[in-house]
Amino acid sequence: MATFPSESGVRERLALLAARGPKDVDDWSYDSRFDRWFRYERGGAVRRTDVKQEGVASLAIILEKWGIGRAEALAMIGYPEKP
Repeated sequence: MATFPSESGVRERLALLAARGPKDVDDWSYDSRFDRWFRYERGGAVRRTDVKQEGVASLAIILEKWGIGRAEALAMIGYPEKP
């Protein structure tokens, strides 16, 4: 399971999973001011992914594009969070 920053919630995590896929969700940071995920690449370049989907839309994209069902997707993002 990937580790997500505490600033991100379920909606944001599902949107990142929908946009990047299950193999590319590590090492991203979330900027809630701009509703955007970002990651620093080698050489200092920044890769950004804007968050636009709502949870249900993200789940549909994850199923269609990546073949991952609802339960598995939620488990991958750490939902429900354990205290």
